Amino acid sequence: MIDFLTILAWFVAILSIYVASYYFLLYFDAVNDEQNRVSTPDVTIAISAYNEERGIYKTLQSLNNSIYPKKKIHVIVVDDKSKDKTINEVKKFIKDNPNFDVTLLKNSKNKGKAYSLNKVMRITKTNFMITMDADSQAAPKAIASLVRYSKGVSVVTPCVLPSEKKRVLARIQAIEYIYSNYLSNILSGFDAQIVAPGPFSMFRVSDLKSIGGFDEKSIAEDLEVVFRLRKKGFKMRLSPTAYVYTDVPQTIVDLVKQRRRWKAGFMDAVQKHPKSIEPTTEFGRQNMLNALYHIVPLVLLVMVVKFTYNMIEPLVNIIRYVGFDPLTYLRTLKFGLDPLAIDMQMVVYTIFMAVMTLMFLYLASKFQDENPKILDALLFIGIYGVAITTATLLAIYSWIKGDYTW
Repeated sequence: MIDFLTILAWFVAILSIYVASYYFLLYFDAVNDEQNRVSTPDVTIAISAYNEERGIYKTLQSLNNSIYPKKKIHVIVVDDKSKDKTINEVKKFIKDNPNFDVTLLKNSKNKGKAYSLNKVMRITKTNFMITMDADSQAAPKAIASLVRYSKGVSVVTPCVLPSEKKRVLARIQAIEYIYSNYLSNILSGFDAQIVAPGPFSMFRVSDLKSIGGFDEKSIAEDLEVVFRLRKKGFKMRLSPTAYVYTDVPQTIVDLVKQRRRWKAGFMDAVQKHPKSIEPTTEFGRQNMLNALYHIVPLVLLVMVVKFTYNMIEPLVNIIRYVGFDPLTYLRTLKFGLDPLAIDMQMVVYTIFMAVMTLMFLYLASKFQDENPKILDALLFIGIYGVAITTATLLAIYSWIKGDYTW
């Protein structure tokens, strides 16, 4: 008789194989062509900064280094009531670069990123506004590359990569970003992207205003805004040549906190826009698959609890019937491997998923012209998922409680 745990395990296996095969087939049909080759419209770049003293000058300098007409770049930095010397750093940059258009605005209270972006949106006079994180640096061709894909769409997104890859955790995250960029490029061919990354996404201002700007109560405004734009029929694209480099978490704890916020933001957006997971469009199918994948960590948790219980059950029985005797427990504890107990179907599934993952990593690396180390790739496949699983479980808990503080 098949037990409940086996059913859960096969649910995860079948879902994973389906998703891997699905994206593999999408790869052959995706078309993401350049749209605009010569236009250089004025653009406003909105930067919300809170306690960004360490990197804001470098962020602004990256824009000043852009291969784009300087007179057509208008930067507006909104200081969100920083407690450090962020304002001083911005003023220093303005003084050092008097010919580069940078405006500094200040919030009287800490209002959050979405509030600051809306503040810029309301006063901008350009047709396009780029939202930029204060801890990111744009590549010299990033602005021009976003503009090339702007014809007929409301949002153009970049390829995001870590700004440094010295530490192992940063290199592993780089692999995740490579995957994400590659997948976004495929989905862009079907107008099915689900997020406009905060580090450097470009919005058509009139379309953004038509939906009321960013949701100031969302913890993932760069995702939620896409859901509302989609509801009005607006389109988005990815520019595969627009690169932006962003700071990434340097510890496992910070990584889990960040991903918990992202995943809780997705669940919050789906709750606000339930029709977004209807599989009638490619965008809806992506959200549906994403929602289903939030079940996987729950399944894994049940499996871990079951495995742990099986390990300690002999000790529990000893304590229950004859009192605590560690020597008896250790004598009965067995770690032997029974070849007959191995589920060969699961072995084949595991090998298949590992091969598919490595194949996608190879294609993604070619797409980004990146060469991740083999050890980092193996760590990504074998260990990195633990942190993401933990983040997902915490996000589900936060969503149930309705607590989105972070």
